[in-house]
Amino acid sequence: MEKAEREKFVARAAQGDCDALQCLIVQHHASLRREVARGIGPAVQRYLDPEDVLQDAYVLAFRHARAADLQSAEHFFRWLRTIAQNQLKSRLRALRQQKSDIAREQP
Repeated sequence: MEKAEREKFVARAAQGDCDALQCLIVQHHASLRREVARGIGPAVQRYLDPEDVLQDAYVLAFRHARAADLQSAEHFFRWLRTIAQNQLKSRLRALRQQKSDIAREQP
């Protein structure tokens, strides 16, 4: 997808067009998945899947796209990446707070 086309999709997504938002998410999924996977340490890989983190992030993106100030395709990606990173942090925090400390487990 060319830059001009991405910009049109961002404008439509900002107005609540779910199809445009979905196209943008699909375009960025692979790079977001790699980034989230790198953030999951070896001690928690069996408890946390990058796809689950991204699924939660995408739900939030659909809920909040209209309220977001999406100015450009680059801004959209940063916004979506921030949502995914926050979801990852939240999931990791929840795992650490469980009764058994998974950080002490041996692989």
